[in-house]
Amino acid sequence: MAALTPSELRDRLMTLVEATEPGLIRSIEAFSLNRQPATVLDNSYTLEQELVREQSMTAGVTARIDRFTITIGRLLKMDSETAARELFDVLTDVNRRVRADGVSNGYHVWPVSEKVVRPDGKDYCLGALVFTCDYDFSEAVV
Repeated sequence: MAALTPSELRDRLMTLVEATEPGLIRSIEAFSLNRQPATVLDNSYTLEQELVREQSMTAGVTARIDRFTITIGRLLKMDSETAARELFDVLTDVNRRVRADGVSNGYHVWPVSEKVVRPDGKDYCLGALVFTCDYDFSEAVV
Protein backbone atom coordinates (compact mmCIF):
# COMPACT_ATOMS: atom_id res chain seq x y z
CA MET A 1 0.00 0.00 0.00
CA ALA A 2 1.33 3.43 -0.90
CA ALA A 3 1.80 5.86 1.92
CA LEU A 4 1.09 8.74 -0.43
CA THR A 5 -2.08 10.79 -0.35
CA PRO A 6 -3.30 12.26 -3.66
CA SER A 7 -1.61 15.60 -2.96
CA GLU A 8 1.63 13.91 -1.88
CA LEU A 9 1.65 11.86 -5.08
CA ARG A 10 1.16 15.05 -7.09
CA ASP A 11 4.09 16.70 -5.27
CA ARG A 12 6.24 13.62 -5.88
CA LEU A 13 5.47 13.71 -9.61
CA MET A 14 6.37 17.40 -9.81
CA THR A 15 9.71 16.61 -8.17
CA LEU A 16 10.34 13.85 -10.73
CA VAL A 17 9.52 16.17 -13.64
CA GLU A 18 11.87 18.87 -12.34
CA ALA A 19 14.64 16.31 -11.72
CA THR A 20 14.35 15.01 -15.29
CA GLU A 21 14.87 18.37 -16.94
CA PRO A 22 16.79 20.88 -14.80
CA GLY A 23 15.56 24.42 -15.36
CA LEU A 24 11.91 23.52 -15.77
CA ILE A 25 9.60 25.83 -13.86
CA ARG A 26 6.08 24.89 -12.84
CA SER A 27 3.41 27.19 -14.20
CA ILE A 28 0.87 28.17 -11.56
CA GLU A 29 -2.06 27.76 -13.94
CA ALA A 30 -2.58 25.59 -16.96
CA PHE A 31 -1.24 27.08 -20.17
CA SER A 32 -3.50 29.72 -21.59
CA LEU A 33 -2.04 30.33 -24.99
CA ASN A 34 -4.21 33.37 -25.59
CA ARG A 35 -2.93 35.18 -22.48
CA GLN A 36 0.67 34.05 -22.01
CA PRO A 37 3.53 35.11 -24.28
CA ALA A 38 5.69 32.32 -25.68
CA THR A 39 8.66 33.46 -23.56
CA VAL A 40 6.67 32.57 -20.43
CA LEU A 41 5.97 29.10 -21.84
CA ASP A 42 9.63 28.31 -22.51
CA ASN A 43 10.87 25.59 -20.14
CA SER A 44 7.71 25.67 -18.08
CA TYR A 45 5.34 22.85 -17.28
CA THR A 46 1.96 22.11 -15.78
CA LEU A 47 0.76 19.01 -13.99
CA GLU A 48 -2.97 18.38 -14.00
CA GLN A 49 -4.55 15.70 -11.84
CA GLU A 50 -8.05 14.36 -12.44
CA LEU A 51 -9.86 11.77 -10.34
CA VAL A 52 -11.03 8.86 -12.51
CA ARG A 53 -12.28 6.52 -9.79
CA GLU A 54 -12.19 6.22 -6.03
CA GLN A 55 -13.47 3.43 -3.83
CA SER A 56 -13.39 2.98 -0.08
CA MET A 57 -12.08 -0.38 1.01
CA THR A 58 -11.88 -2.05 4.41
CA ALA A 59 -9.83 -0.73 7.36
CA GLY A 60 -9.91 2.90 6.21
CA VAL A 61 -8.09 2.27 2.94
CA THR A 62 -9.09 4.02 -0.27
CA ALA A 63 -8.28 2.71 -3.76
CA ARG A 64 -7.92 5.49 -6.30
CA ILE A 65 -7.20 5.96 -10.00
CA ASP A 66 -6.10 9.40 -11.21
CA ARG A 67 -5.31 10.69 -14.69
CA PHE A 68 -2.28 12.95 -14.87
CA THR A 69 -1.34 15.24 -17.73
CA ILE A 70 2.13 16.77 -17.79
CA THR A 71 2.49 19.53 -20.39
CA ILE A 72 5.87 21.10 -21.15
CA GLY A 73 6.34 24.22 -23.27
CA ARG A 74 9.45 24.91 -25.31
CA LEU A 75 10.47 27.73 -27.66
CA LEU A 76 11.50 26.46 -31.08
CA LYS A 77 14.32 28.95 -31.66
CA MET A 78 16.14 28.28 -34.93
CA ASP A 79 15.66 24.53 -35.40
CA SER A 80 12.07 23.48 -34.81
CA GLU A 81 12.64 19.81 -35.70
CA THR A 82 15.45 19.43 -33.14
CA ALA A 83 13.48 21.26 -30.42
CA ALA A 84 10.45 19.03 -30.96
CA ARG A 85 12.58 15.87 -30.93
CA GLU A 86 14.38 16.97 -27.74
CA LEU A 87 11.04 17.70 -26.09
CA PHE A 88 9.77 14.24 -27.02
CA ASP A 89 12.93 12.78 -25.44
CA VAL A 90 12.20 14.73 -22.24
CA LEU A 91 8.66 13.30 -22.16
CA THR A 92 10.05 9.78 -22.61
CA ASP A 93 12.51 10.34 -19.74
CA VAL A 94 9.75 11.66 -17.47
CA ASN A 95 7.64 8.62 -18.36
CA ARG A 96 10.51 6.26 -17.44
CA ARG A 97 11.23 8.02 -14.14
CA VAL A 98 7.59 8.05 -13.07
CA ARG A 99 7.12 4.37 -13.92
CA ALA A 100 10.31 3.38 -12.06
CA ASP A 101 9.34 5.48 -9.04
CA GLY A 102 5.91 3.88 -8.97
CA VAL A 103 7.38 0.38 -8.83
CA SER A 104 9.48 1.25 -5.78
CA ASN A 105 6.82 3.36 -4.04
CA GLY A 106 3.62 1.35 -4.36
CA TYR A 107 1.73 3.02 -7.19
CA HIS A 108 1.16 1.77 -10.73
CA VAL A 109 1.49 3.92 -13.83
CA TRP A 110 -0.30 3.18 -17.10
CA PRO A 111 0.83 5.41 -20.02
CA VAL A 112 -1.98 6.75 -22.19
CA SER A 113 -0.22 9.07 -24.67
CA GLU A 114 2.96 10.98 -25.34
CA LYS A 115 2.99 13.65 -28.05
CA VAL A 116 4.54 16.93 -29.16
CA VAL A 117 2.51 19.48 -31.11
CA ARG A 118 3.33 22.81 -32.68
CA PRO A 119 0.37 25.19 -32.90
CA ASP A 120 0.07 26.69 -36.40
CA GLY A 121 2.14 29.83 -36.85
CA LYS A 122 3.59 29.75 -33.33
CA ASP A 123 7.25 29.77 -32.32
CA TYR A 124 6.85 27.18 -29.58
CA CYS A 125 5.82 23.58 -29.18
CA LEU A 126 3.99 21.76 -26.41
CA GLY A 127 4.72 18.26 -25.26
CA ALA A 128 2.12 16.29 -23.32
CA LEU A 129 2.45 13.07 -21.36
CA VAL A 130 -0.82 11.52 -20.18
CA PHE A 131 -0.99 8.53 -17.85
CA THR A 132 -3.27 6.97 -15.28
CA CYS A 133 -2.03 6.04 -11.87
CA ASP A 134 -3.65 3.62 -9.46
CA TYR A 135 -2.78 3.46 -5.79
CA ASP A 136 -4.18 2.69 -2.37
CA PHE A 137 -3.75 4.96 0.61
CA SER A 138 -4.86 5.04 4.20
CA GLU A 139 -7.48 7.67 4.94
CA ALA A 140 -5.77 8.01 8.32
CA VAL A 141 -2.64 9.46 6.65
CA VAL A 142 -2.83 13.22 7.02
